[in-house]
Amino acid sequence: MRARRATRVTRATRATGWVLLACGALSSCDAGPDVADGSAPGAIPVERHGEACPADTKQTIQAHPSGAKEAWCETRLGRREGPYAAWWEGGAPWLRGEYRADVQHGWWVEWYANGRRKNEGRFVRGVPDGEWVHFDDRGAEVARDRWQRGVQLARNEP
Repeated sequence: MRARRATRVTRATRATGWVLLACGALSSCDAGPDVADGSAPGAIPVERHGEACPADTKQTIQAHPSGAKEAWCETRLGRREGPYAAWWEGGAPWLRGEYRADVQHGWWVEWYANGRRKNEGRFVRGVPDGEWVHFDDRGAEVARDRWQRGVQLARNEP
């Protein structure tokens, strides 16, 4: 196992975090038609998993030219609040997590397009905290990171 020196996550690096990086990977984050997840018209993807938008928020659904879709809850001021979900073109899950006060908070999971987990870990007020686990596209664990309030304390690779 190999340890890595501490790395700090700042507000600037958070702006290029998972969700915004995901948009860049899709080549465009322009809103597409108001399409849910391929199920019945008007279906709300984040509620599919028993997670409803908090009171005083509305759900925003965005379809991308690549065929990927994402859904999140948004306040009247345009801030993300509540569950977030994204799906690959074929409907397999891509990202799942939650926002609080417009920053990632709580448990987040990212999957490869083949349906296998890629990363999972916890955000606390927009920065990684605790243990993060990384997998290859076959599902084998490739690394574990330990974070404390946005500072990477260690990276262990089996």
